[in-house]
Amino acid sequence: MSQNALLAGLTAGLGLLSYDQALAQTTTLQPIPLEGEEQPPAPAPAPAAQSTDGGEGAGQPVAVDVGPGTGDTGNPANTLNATTGTGRLSGDVQGTPQIINVIPKKVLEEQGVTTLDQALRNVPGVTVRIGEGGGGMNGDQFSIRGFEAKGDIYQDGLRDFGVYVRDSFLYEGVQVFKGPSSETFGVGTTGGAINTEVKKAHLGDAYHFESIFGTDPQTRGVIDINKQLGDTSAVRAVIMGNLQDIADRDHTFNDRYGALVDVATGIGTDTTWNLSYFHQHYDRMPDYGIPILTPGAGTTGDLPSNANPDNPYYSSSDPDRNYAEWAGAAADHISQHGSLGQPATEFGLDRSTFYGKEIDKDIGNVHSLTSKFQTELTDWLTVNNDTRLAY
Repeated sequence: MSQNALLAGLTAGLGLLSYDQALAQTTTLQPIPLEGEEQPPAPAPAPAAQSTDGGEGAGQPVAVDVGPGTGDTGNPANTLNATTGTGRLSGDVQGTPQIINVIPKKVLEEQGVTTLDQALRNVPGVTVRIGEGGGGMNGDQFSIRGFEAKGDIYQDGLRDFGVYVRDSFLYEGVQVFKGPSSETFGVGTTGGAINTEVKKAHLGDAYHFESIFGTDPQTRGVIDINKQLGDTSAVRAVIMGNLQDIADRDHTFNDRYGALVDVATGIGTDTTWNLSYFHQHYDRMPDYGIPILTPGAGTTGDLPSNANPDNPYYSSSDPDRNYAEWAGAAADHISQHGSLGQPATEFGLDRSTFYGKEIDKDIGNVHSLTSKFQTELTDWLTVNNDTRLAY
């Protein structure tokens, strides 16, 4: 394999260019002559692309504008070149001195992500909590590097208030800032912050529809419409409906619907303004899971004859609880059944059995009105004003 082919393969493997593009660039590299060797002649330059229509401009190079990204909204294909989504960090991801995990729109679509919880499964160091310890609040509860982060969730740099199940129908992408981030996001953010980029109106008309159908049953649909109103103005509307029962589980369901409307002016100019309204309603029955059972605990059949049924390691014949007898009974029990319990389904109970209360539902409504204004006064001065009213 030649040196140029090897370099082209490495470049293509890193995802920077296609193999053909990388090979075309590496063929212009000049090998470094060894001591005593003559410098090889420079290769002839590649011919410029020619116009094929034979009309005006024939024989002139053809300019190809690949644009800043891959989508109508200008999201870059390389996430390192993506903006941070907040005016307080005006640079790109690569220029920010912090670990930032980016989940782009393409990944969300390819994985069929429907909630923020599912999106964050792509990020190491982020764990999900479900209100352990006798209840707690329902909804999204995340931890970043072991620190609670349910209050460290943001939309376009503004705090996303409340604890609720966040649907991903309005997301253009998700970013996770790891490490203390109070300088950017304010109080808290000990382990980091989660920032979601919301879909915005853009120039050009676009229409998109997606649907998901599943068993038990599951039906989901999202309609996304963008309409250009003028040279620098547009409106975008996104509507979502999700009806879902949980597979092989009785009484559990997760129904929700939502809408997002964004109006933008000054697109592509030094002064832009976005006004958006977001609403989501959800009605669900949380799944409390399957209990863990320890065989033998609380029964008399598998315990020593002198043991109290309420405490398998307590000897009724010895009020002082002779330590040797207590330790022996404990060792016998652990050797026979193990120290850890097992799910109830391992003992023949049906997986669909529901262990909860019919009245314990999670119902909520979210309303959010956001105004984002930005004006570029000079090359080195940009003024931002972001305001949100949410309840």
